[in-house]
Amino acid sequence: MNERVKKARRILAVQAQMHRAEEWMLAQLQRRLKQLEASQREMIGALNQDNALHGLFIDTMAKYLQALTEQAGDVARQIEVQLPKTMAEAARLRG
Repeated sequence: MNERVKKARRILAVQAQMHRAEEWMLAQLQRRLKQLEASQREMIGALNQDNALHGLFIDTMAKYLQALTEQAGDVARQIEVQLPKTMAEAARLRG
């Protein structure tokens, strides 16, 4: 087989691998965001409950909710950065 064809196939294989890596990273970030959002909903539900010991833990729960919100914001920003990378790798693979 021609060396040029072999080289082109290797390049395509590397581009496909890079695309899969970018897709995997994006999927991981999206899963993490969903987990954080679910934790936020749980925490909000817990804060809304009327419980005898509720007052003892409200400050800690509020701080935890704030931390979850900050983490979710960080992950959302990472997704905004990752999405164009993934799309660029897909375009490179197609074209």
